[in-house]
Amino acid sequence: MNKKIAGVLLGVLLVGIVSAGLITSWGTISGNVIIEEPTFYLSAEHLVDENDTKYWALGIDDYVDRTDPVSFTGGDTKWFVSPSLGVESFYATNYKIILEAESTNESGKLDIAVYIVDGEFPFSKHTPALCEKSIDVFNYRDDYEINCEIPELSLYESDRIALILSDGANSITYKIYLKGISKIEVTAA
Repeated sequence: MNKKIAGVLLGVLLVGIVSAGLITSWGTISGNVIIEEPTFYLSAEHLVDENDTKYWALGIDDYVDRTDPVSFTGGDTKWFVSPSLGVESFYATNYKIILEAESTNESGKLDIAVYIVDGEFPFSKHTPALCEKSIDVFNYRDDYEINCEIPELSLYESDRIALILSDGANSITYKIYLKGISKIEVTAA
């Protein structure tokens, strides 16, 4: 009985090997791969601990449902940091950064920067920034959009993406609305 089972298994193995040999000698195996680029959502999830208000999560294709905004004033920067990317390279892409924001007391200039950062806290920025732009933010809630071309990246698997928001040392308070509205949409360049 065991000889019959062994014979059947050996036969199946030989048919598989012969079939693979025929495919490679008579043609090629081809197909299409669809790559879905990630969307990074600004999230209300604390990265370090509940008392830390500087580091927030940048969720990959997911966000924490929160209706109240994240606020900061002047030099009190906000870092939104993704989980480790888990890849060693990334093809050239376009980033569309969408922020639903407002300034609470007067119009201001919000500085936006995207960096690759080391995988472990405290996060260390790789230089130069992938994208740095400033936008005028007014004292009413509105959507703001900036676009950046990001070159092909060489990474460590532990690297992360960080979106850093600041306004120098001005005493203007900003609100950034989350709930899936504020995000970075990534598309192939």
